[in-house]
Parts: sequence; C-alpha cells; structure tokens
Amino acid sequence: MATATTFNTTQRHLLQMFGRMSSESMLKEMKSVLLDFYASKMQAGIDKYWDENNMGEEDINAILNEHMRTPYPQGK
Repeated sequence: MATATTFNTTQRHLLQMFGRMSSESMLKEMKSVLLDFYASKMQAGIDKYWDENNMGEEDINAILNEHMRTPYPQGK
C-alpha cells in the first residue's frame, strides 16, 4: 500500500517553480540561484561562529592542521 507524501509550504512552492522550468538552461540557472542562497546562509553561520568564539588566524591554522581521519587498526 502506497503512503501519501505531505509537502510543507516551501516544498510545494519549489515544486511549482520547478514545474514551470521550460528548458534545461532555466533549471541550471535555478539550481545556481539555490546554491548561492545556501552558500550565503552557510557563510553567515560561519561568520557568526567566528565572531562569537573570538577566532583568529591561529585558530584557523590549528583547524587546518588537525588530523581528523578515523584511526584504523594496523594490519597483521
């Protein structure tokens, strides 16, 4: 038995907008606009975190040089 999917207001609006895309180039442009929107929001969040935590160049260098890979046991 198939279940019905309920979309929120934003999802319905996006579906309507994408339904009006009459060419591949329009779709690519819309994707670009959405990516720019999310990149802007992400940058704003990073800037806020930077300001609230009084971060500086030394902190960025520490992050860049941090070893974050998952340690795996050595082979036999």
